[in-house]
This record gives sequence, C-alpha cells and structure tokens, in this order.
Amino acid sequence: YFAPGGVTAMVYPMVRELLSTGELERVLWVSLNPGAPPEVSFEGLKLYHVDLPPELISRYASFKEGLWREIHGLGGVEASLDDYKAYVEYNWRCAKLMLDLLDKVDLLWIHDFQQLRVGGFIGPAAPTVFRWHVPFKAEVLSHGTRRLLLRSFEDYSAVVVSTRRDMEGLMRAGFRGLAYQIYPYIDQGKWRRPSGREVAKVSGKYGLREDDEVVLLVARMDYVKRHDLAIKSHALLRRRRPRAVLLLVGDGSFTSSALGHSKGERWRSYLVELARELKVEDSVRFLGYVDDDELRALYARANVVLLPSMVEGFGLTVVEAWALKRPVVVSRGAGVSELVIEGVNGYTHRPEDYEELCMKVEALLSSGERAERMGELGYETSKQCWVSMARERVKEVFEEVARGARGSQSRGLCASSGSP
Repeated sequence: YFAPGGVTAMVYPMVRELLSTGELERVLWVSLNPGAPPEVSFEGLKLYHVDLPPELISRYASFKEGLWREIHGLGGVEASLDDYKAYVEYNWRCAKLMLDLLDKVDLLWIHDFQQLRVGGFIGPAAPTVFRWHVPFKAEVLSHGTRRLLLRSFEDYSAVVVSTRRDMEGLMRAGFRGLAYQIYPYIDQGKWRRPSGREVAKVSGKYGLREDDEVVLLVARMDYVKRHDLAIKSHALLRRRRPRAVLLLVGDGSFTSSALGHSKGERWRSYLVELARELKVEDSVRFLGYVDDDELRALYARANVVLLPSMVEGFGLTVVEAWALKRPVVVSRGAGVSELVIEGVNGYTHRPEDYEELCMKVEALLSSGERAERMGELGYETSKQCWVSMARERVKEVFEEVARGARGSQSRGLCASSGSP
C-alpha cells in the first residue's frame, strides 16, 4: 500500500518511467515505515525501511509537524530539544543507510522537509538532488528557521522546487546554490476516463441522484486544506441551488495514520460539527479514503472540483480533475493556481474568502457548456504535469548533477522519502 500524499504519487511513476526507458538501471528506495520489514522487493524496486524506536516516533512527529506549521505560516516551531534530536536521529538513520548503498548507485534523490538534514550528513560522498514539495515563503519564517532551511538546501548538489513562486522566494531569501523549478506531475495513464457503469456504481454507493450538482474536494484532513471554507461556501450555495452536494474525500496523512498524530481526526470532528451548525449535514458527505477506481469515478461525476487551501505547495488533485476534464475552482494560495487562466480553464478565489468561492462555484454550475469547455482546456493544461512530460526535465537535472560530481551520466538512483 502506498502512503497517502503527493510525494509517493510522484516518485513511484517517475522511477518506473525512467526504468522503462532504460535511463536508469536500478532504483533503491529508502523510507520511514515503523514496524515494517527492513527490506522489501516491490515490482522491480528494492525498498529499505527506516524504523525509529517508539519513544522517538512521537518526538520526531512533534518536530516535523511544528516545522510544517511554520513553513505554512501557521506559527513558529514549538518543539523541545529532545524533539529536534529525534528528527535529526531519523535524518541520520536515512543518511547512514544511503551511505551504505552508495556502491550500488550514482545519485541520491531526497524528498521534502522530513529529510532536510540528510544532505549535510551525506556531504561530499555523493551527488544529491533535494525535491522540496511544500511552499517556500521566507516572509512567514522566523530567522532561525529560514537560516536552517537555506543552510540545509545549500548542503545539496541541487534543489528542485514546484512553482515559479517558490523559485522567486528562494532567490529573494538569498539562496546561493543550484536550483530548478519543475511542476509536480501525475501518472496520466492512471487517470483514464471511467465507464458510465463505473460512474453509476459509485453514484449509487454514495447516494448521488442523477440531478444532484456534485462539488468535490479531495484532500487529507488538515486545517491548511480549509475544508471549512468549502462547507461555509456550500451553505450559501444551497440557498440558491438545493440540489448541490458537497463530497469530501480523504482522511489523515501518513503522520496521522502511522505516527499516531491526531490532527486529522480533530479536524474532521470540527468539520462534522460545522456542517451541523450550518444545517447542511444532509448534503455534506465525508467519504474518507476511497480507492483509485472510485476516485476516478467521483471526479467524472463531479460538476466542479475545489481546492480551497489557505496555502499549498502545489495541489495535484487539480491536475487529476483536469485529466478527467472537470472544471476547477482553486485558491490563489495553492501553487497550481499559477496554471489557472481565470475563466478559461478554471477559476481562482482569494484564500479564506468562502463567499468568492461560492460565487465561482455557482458560476460554473450555471454555465453548462462553458463549464465543459473549461474542463477540456484544463485537460490540455494538465499535459504540462504528466510524468511523460516531466521525465525529460528530471532526467536533465539528474544528468547535470551527476556529471558535475563524477563526469558521467547517472545510471542508478537511490530515492528517499518521508513515507513509503
């Protein structure tokens, strides 16, 4: 099973793509997976699992979540020295395992803020590419955290960010290393159009009528995703469009499910109560986790797909919706909003403005053929974020970094991520 979230959804199809074209000979994958077997073979990949003692897991999660909150502008890191030591211990265990594997690979591909310190531990031993998936906004960071991030970035051979906004933020903050910008991507083959029978089956399962106007939000249960704005917007929408239904797909993150952090359940409980207070509990449905087949069918059934996040590194669910030709309404706090042309392939709204969100959703529900056309143009936009398109850019980064380090092309890769 893949852990929820966008990192594994990007890493796996990319390494499969590079293996299938012969541009890589082998991939070894290092990730945190408490209690799992140390080594696993999976579809031609070799996975190496990092474990932490139970007494360190909660402390690691505490520091990780604090760092995540500050990166997203939700307050400073409030963690003890022991929390930071657990975070560093995890980074060291990942780095040590990667150092042990260096005789089998040419390049290390390391992902996200959970593994920020790995580059410093690897040092000059191997070329390293660091993929930063979350936003980079120096203005929301304390001096100490900004210094930690920049120094850690500069320990890597190269850093890859998701959006132009993040690249500009990195340069303004004084980053002195090598940086690239590559939009996140999906495995386009996974998002085929479902049959009418599949759509009818999932509609029946979740009690959707033929004349329901379905608004869909796919996001893990986390405050920063701002499901509450979707519910408040929906309460306004229902006054004018009584057949509107809001579907919320997603449960907790890897932190919630594997590391025992309860923020996902707390946020869901708040949302359930909010829907009750606004008297829309009958038309707001919490679907939790759904498998890929059901998710495809839900996208196809949706009239509008939302991403109301306060701030978001990118937002691959928008690209998934576009891949199925659905119109979208996206917060300008989400990185993917860079790709939305207002009124052409979707709409955007001000972060935290649920009234504007409602207005844009109603505009799509009222526009008929125009909304369908937006979905079709969104499909064309999504091609910029297909793994087959991103492969050449990723390959170029790998080759440039490997050549700079060793004077030869990379043939083997060790990928490392915070979740399996």
